[in-house]
Formats: sequence, C-alpha cells, structure tokens
Amino acid sequence: MFESIEANPSLTASHQDEVMHKNVESKQQSNRMLYAGMIAKMNCMLNKLNKFTGSVMTSPIMTQNSEAKVEQYGTGRLLTLKTNTSSEHTLPTTSDLTKHEIKYVENTSSEFLVNGTKRLIMISPSSEAPVFHRKHSESPAQFLIHVQEYVKSVRLYDRLTLVNGISQFLRESALEWYCQLRLSYRQPQTWEEFTELFLAQFNTPIRRARQETEWEQKPNETETDLVKHLLCRIRNDLFNMIRISRNASLDEIIAEIQQVEDILYRRAKDEQLSNQLEQLSLQKIETLPNRRYNKCDSHKTTPRLIRTIIELMANENYYQTMYSQYVGPIDIAIKSICKNHTFSELYEIAALCNVLQCNIRSIYPKIDFQHYTALWQSVFTTVPPVIAKYSIAILWSHAQNENDARIMNNSTWSPNHFVPLLSLNSQNESNDYYNSMLIYSAVQIRIPEYQSSPSRRVRIDDSIEKDPAEPIISGSVQNRKTDQENQRQIQLEKKRQRNRSSRMSETEEQRQIRLEKARERNRSIRMNDTE
Repeated sequence: MFESIEANPSLTASHQDEVMHKNVESKQQSNRMLYAGMIAKMNCMLNKLNKFTGSVMTSPIMTQNSEAKVEQYGTGRLLTLKTNTSSEHTLPTTSDLTKHEIKYVENTSSEFLVNGTKRLIMISPSSEAPVFHRKHSESPAQFLIHVQEYVKSVRLYDRLTLVNGISQFLRESALEWYCQLRLSYRQPQTWEEFTELFLAQFNTPIRRARQETEWEQKPNETETDLVKHLLCRIRNDLFNMIRISRNASLDEIIAEIQQVEDILYRRAKDEQLSNQLEQLSLQKIETLPNRRYNKCDSHKTTPRLIRTIIELMANENYYQTMYSQYVGPIDIAIKSICKNHTFSELYEIAALCNVLQCNIRSIYPKIDFQHYTALWQSVFTTVPPVIAKYSIAILWSHAQNENDARIMNNSTWSPNHFVPLLSLNSQNESNDYYNSMLIYSAVQIRIPEYQSSPSRRVRIDDSIEKDPAEPIISGSVQNRKTDQENQRQIQLEKKRQRNRSSRMSETEEQRQIRLEKARERNRSIRMNDTE
C-alpha cells in the first residue's frame, strides 16, 4: 500500500493537508450538532416552564464559577476565560456558535425565576468520546461497540453519518491508516465494510499473541503478583461467581475457575436443550412413522414426548448405566429424540414407564432373533419412587409383510413401529382407546407368529393342533377367517382349471417333460425327509 502511495505523483502534501482540513471540519460539524441538541433541550424546558406559569419569560442565566475553555482549532491552543457576570438573554441557536470556536463550560448551573422562586437546573457535562490509537492494549471489538453506544447517547445514531465521521474517533497510527484508505480511494461506504476492514487490520494474530504474553508470568514476578494480575483481568460476572479469597494460591484459583467453567457449560447446555424443546413444541410432531399412528392428535403426543425427554435428563445416570451398553450414549439419544420424524428406541420405552406410571411389556417377534434382541423381549418397570398403577403390552411390528420387509432391508427383517396388544376381556368390556390399553390382571396375550418358510408353517400348524388349550375367538374374527379360507379355495380352483386346460392342449413331448420334473421334485422331497 505504501509503495502505491509513493508511486502516485498526485498524492502531494497539499492533498494531505486538504484531507486533514476535511477531518477538522467534520469534527466541528459533529460538535455543532451536539450543542444544537443541548440547546434544543433547554428551549424545550423553558417552553414547559412558560406553560406552567402562564407567562412568557426570558431566561436570566446566573453563571456561577464559570470557567470557559475555548478550543481554537487549527492551533490546538486552549484559552481560559474567567467571568463572573449576570446577564439576561435567550438561549442561542446553532447559528450563534462561531465556526472555529466551541465553548466547553464545566460545573455550570442555571437559575430560573418562577413566581419569584429560583429554580436551579444542573447541566451535566458531556461524556468523553471513545478513541482508538492502535495500541496492543486496546480492543478493536470493544472500540466499535463503544463508538456505537456513544453516538446513540448524543442522538447522532446514523450508520452513514457514523462512517463518514469515524475519523474523529481515531488517533495516531489508526488515523493514518484511515487517511491512507481515503487517498487510495478504498474508503468504506457502509458501516459493515468499515467493521470488516477495521477488524482485519487491527485484530491480528500478532496483537492476540501480545495479549497472551501479558498473561504470562514475568521472570521477576512472584506468584502473589501473578494472582493479583489474574484477578484484576477476570470479568466481573465471573469474579462474582468465584468464592475464594484474594490470598489464595494459584492452584486454588485455577481449581475454582474450572468449577465455574463447568457450571457455565451446564447452563449453556440446559439453555440449548430448552430452546430445542421450545422449537419442538411449536412444530407438528409425528412420533410414529406408520400411517395409522400419524392420525393421533399431536396435542396428546407432544406433551408426552417432552415429558419423556425431561425424564431421561432427570435420571440420566440410571438410564446410562442400564442401557448405554446396548443402544449407545444417552446424550446422543436425547439429541435424536428432539429431532422430528425419528424412530423410538429402547431409551424412550424405559423412560415412558415413569411418564405413564406403568409397566411396559415389550414383545419382540422371533424373526431373525439374535442374542442382543433378548433385551427387547422383557418387561420394563418404573424407577423408584414412582409406583406403577397398571401394565401395558406392545409388539414390535412392521407396516408390511415379512417378505416385502426383507426385500426392502437387504434380506433382513427389522421393525419400524409398535402396536398395542389387547386382551379379549378388556376389548369386549369397553371400546374406549385408553381403557383398551390397560391390563389390570394377568391374562393370556395373543402373540401372532410370523412365518419364514413353508416347513416352519407346517410345524406351527402341527403344534397348534396338538395344543388342547385354544383361545376363544370372537364372531367377527371367525367370519374374517372364513372369508379368507373361501377366497383361498376359489384361487386354488382357478389354478386347477388353468392346469387342466394346459394339460389338455400339451403335446406328448411336453407331457413327458412335465412328468420328469414332477418325479425329480418328489425324489428331492423324499431325500430331505429321510435326512
């Protein structure tokens, strides 16, 4: 950048003087706007007093201890004028201020006569404007925040005006950097552009390294001095949380700070989780992927889902110890539960026992049964001190039949939803959905068997025939089975007719081939039965 400036012959010393003169004019304009606002406030107060008294009055200002400092721009000299006068005049306007002189009056009090009584009005001095010198001890980010707050306080908060007059807050090398931007025609036009350039220029890794060096213990510095330096640099909110004396050792302070960090981490984690729960409550939650269960009222499922998540957080250690070796860490499970359209797992079933105050019997079909699935074929109970009031039973199921489910899942079967298992007595007693899920006594539960092969189906049928205890089937179930059997007989009859017609139209050669295939099929069946 410096080479480009030196290479440009048009950037002369007179040009730099012109730029500095513009900076001075911008400062004067800002100061005039500042005092114009103060004068407007005073005139507004006078108008209110005039309305209160019902008379029009001027403002006899009694100046006491007035010591005015006149700053003359261009020379940098400060002139001190001591006066002890009393004069009656109206408040001046912006045009009454001289162009190159602005008076800063400290400890000024104004007295007004209202119905013969003096009213004293104190004018507080203006706050000091923030400046930036490019020292490594200064924070660029804090400077940007202080500048915006300062312009807000003087009612000059306008991003465009702030960008154009930002040079009055810069000093020394920082001001030189901004002037170079102007000379190279790279002056930022918006506040966002200035912020980006400012932080890229002054918030460098070198500055951060210098700050880290300040935190290091010096060669001649004792541990007591380091502790004092450390306590002075800690933020006020963190310092109030550290319950330790100033005479503590460095190791004690570090241990206390680690505890504070752990507390802050837990607060942030709880706040993040509460935000996720709040977003979750505003969304439409479909807790089960089956179409039948998507028809459930979300006003009933959402509170139970949120209570389940809270239960997992409250008894996190218990569930982590019991089930983490089977289904993984509990914190990952809680995050997945908060997401929409996710499947329920073992953690949700175990936590739902405390939410519903019941025992849940989980029944897993014996299809592709493995040793780890034995846990899902068990009864989940409540965690003390919660006492179970009733028991329910659920079956791990799939929305499609076994063969289609295997085709979609690489020849393996896995459930994708739960279905409730109802006893025949409770179903006949009431049609209410809630009451149909309660099992108040030990009753036999019908568990449907899933067929995986024709031979297995035959063995199951034989066992059913040998079993003398047959369940009582209602009339509707019997009618449905009868209809299915009739449809099966009709399909078999149609198949026989097709085979009969094909045999009548076949040739002698085709007949011999068919008979040979039948003999081979019967031979293989007999060999399998012998084995």
